Parts: sequence; C-alpha cells; structure tokens
Amino acid sequence: LDVGSRLVRAFDTPTGLPYGSISLRSGVRPGETTVSATATGGTVLLEFHLLSRLTRIPVFRKAADRAAKALWDRRSKLGLLGSHVDVQTGSWVYTDSGIGGGIDSFVEYLLKAHLLTGKAKYKTMFQKAYAAINKHTVKDGWHVDVEMASARRH
Repeated sequence: LDVGSRLVRAFDTPTGLPYGSISLRSGVRPGETTVSATATGGTVLLEFHLLSRLTRIPVFRKAADRAAKALWDRRSKLGLLGSHVDVQTGSWVYTDSGIGGGIDSFVEYLLKAHLLTGKAKYKTMFQKAYAAINKHTVKDGWHVDVEMASARRH
C-alpha cells in the first residue's frame, strides 16, 4: 500500500498518463522529462487492479484504467500506437510502432488485465491492437517497425 501510494503520484498529469520516472521519496522531480514509453501507461494494470482489490481503495485501479484509456484513445486510425508520448500534452513524441520494447508490454497487459479483472473492454482492446499489429507491421513474414499513422516502414 505504501509503495502504491507513492507510485500513483506519477499518474497525476493532465492526461492521466504516468511519468516514466518517480522518486519514491519525493515524487516527480522538478525538470523530469514528460516523455514516457507507451508501456509505462499499461504495465501497472495488474498490480494496481490487484492492489485496489486487496485494499478496497479504488484510486489505484482508477489511475491504471485512466492511463490505459488515455493511450488507447490516442491510437492512430490504423489502430497503432506510438512508442513514446508526452504525459502532459498527450502528443506522440515517437510515432514508430511495432512489437518492440515500449509498446509490446502495453498490448500484453491488456490481455492480462482481462484475465485478472474479467473486463471485456480489455479483451476487446487487446484483440483490436493485435489485429492492427498483424495487419500493418508484418512485412515478408517479419514484424517491422512502422510509422503509426501511415504504416510506412522505418
């Protein structure tokens, strides 16, 4: 509970997307970069949902849900997500998309969140993300990085 209460402060942004780095002692440090990996917004889904379930304190679940929704709402018309986002503005900083580090964890945790919570929305999000990845990032049998809006290969 103590660590969760310290970590949840990273989610206190206009977008609900968390900072990628936080001091457990003092919170978000002045001058901390506002650029965060996509995975950062999704990889606490399990931990925060479980922490809320065990403590009956909904703030953790709500922060994780808000961050996942914030990322999901920013996917391209092709259904792809970029790799890094500005947590203050919600603008994509790096629009490369694929299955590499920084994005794959977010997609993976959508399915795991469904399995833990039973929430159909997470299963649907996973299925749509998985379909978009397979449709737009597979070239000659290999997954490659593409630009999220155009699916042009990098």
